[in-house]
Amino acid sequence: MNLWRSDFPCDGFRRTCDEGENPARRRTGCEVGHAIGCPATTGEKALGVVQPAVRPRSGGAWGPPEPVSDAARPRPINGSSRVEDGRSQSKATIDGRSCTIPWLLQISSVLRPNGYTFTFDRMRVRNAQVPSGAARGSTTMKFRVRRISFVYSILCVTAGGLSLGCPTAAKETRGADAVASTAAKTPGTKFRECRDCPEMIVIPPGSFTMGSQQYNNEKPQHDVAISQVFAVGVYHVTRDEYAAFVRGTDRLAADCYAWDGHQVAKDAAISWRNPGFQQTHRDPVVCVSWDDAKAYIEWLNVHVLSLQKLPGTPGGGPYRLLTEAEWEYAARAGTKTNYFWGDDANTVCRHANSLDVTGRSKIPGLTATKETVSCEDGYAFTSPVGAFPPNDFGLYDMAGDAWQWTEDCWHDDFTGAPTDGSSWMTGDCNLRVLKGASWGNDSPRLLRPAYRTKYPKGFSDNYAGFRVARIF
Repeated sequence: MNLWRSDFPCDGFRRTCDEGENPARRRTGCEVGHAIGCPATTGEKALGVVQPAVRPRSGGAWGPPEPVSDAARPRPINGSSRVEDGRSQSKATIDGRSCTIPWLLQISSVLRPNGYTFTFDRMRVRNAQVPSGAARGSTTMKFRVRRISFVYSILCVTAGGLSLGCPTAAKETRGADAVASTAAKTPGTKFRECRDCPEMIVIPPGSFTMGSQQYNNEKPQHDVAISQVFAVGVYHVTRDEYAAFVRGTDRLAADCYAWDGHQVAKDAAISWRNPGFQQTHRDPVVCVSWDDAKAYIEWLNVHVLSLQKLPGTPGGGPYRLLTEAEWEYAARAGTKTNYFWGDDANTVCRHANSLDVTGRSKIPGLTATKETVSCEDGYAFTSPVGAFPPNDFGLYDMAGDAWQWTEDCWHDDFTGAPTDGSSWMTGDCNLRVLKGASWGNDSPRLLRPAYRTKYPKGFSDNYAGFRVARIF
């Protein structure tokens, strides 16, 4: 039964609104009927009702309405409203999905529930408390308006079932359940700790030879031993995942550098939302700085820890950026060749998204160099994560698509580098190490796990993104 379309209790409010014995009673009937989404009535239209008659006064007591500023008036969550079958409704994003919601929920931050809270939080409905014994996915909420009490059963958006016009949500393992599933820390185990969290995969401990003899900043080669399992994002952080962070923090998008046909230049119109080319929601987020990546991880840790108490780092949570050594270890995945797929640079288009024939044909101002590959990978700009085969650790796009920020400060070579996989936090910490190369790099040598470059930590361009690591 769809209570929002039911005539109960609208008939009573309609009669009171149209036929009440005095103006005050009529207005009460009109306003309460309007508040719960009843079809508009003649009396309501005549009175011009737009607000509920009762609202909590200061301190939470119920009583006559206090003066309300325009800024405090309830309004559609994203400013988009419409009328359907005589009922005022709005579109909102609920748990990442677009839904049609009745006015009752729009004013739920004004009408105080009796017993349980149901609140909007930056375009997101969040079920804050579930009654003991309630069926999963269902919460009973009681709203009191003067002397009138009514109870609705509201399907939660957080548990998979149809809810407020939303599509069915896929069931997934989250929170403590996701962590428990990795209790054995079995390499290759995948998990996701919340709906908006990146998918992770467990990486085994091991040792490898870091660096190469090809370039000075990759020398000296040195052995690194990683003694504990850890998890790495299966993919780059995607646009969708980053968008959840922005919704939760209102973080502003900074200006971004991009190729303008002649050079890489700062452009106020370019940002992670519009990097200068079309992306899908599953493309890697770009136009993000090291500072942006760190802010995302801080939010992710708070988000995860709020779901379930989890072991954390001294910085406050289990998620962080990879160290440069962890990144190279994860990218090599046990190989000792130039690339994770072998030594043949001519097969790069089968394994990575870099500057190829497709890019040169669609991006103005680019010219081929002697190192530019002559094959086609099918993408001029970024590709959806997972479009190319993974390495032997099950990680996708560890070569190409978008550069990846790491935790480490920049050093001109590896003299004195840590040998335990930890981050190197001396040197020039205004510059941070990036690995992996991107869609815009014209040389296969940049796709080698050993290759390294640097950006200022506050710098962003449409070539660079990041992925996350997790400790246990």
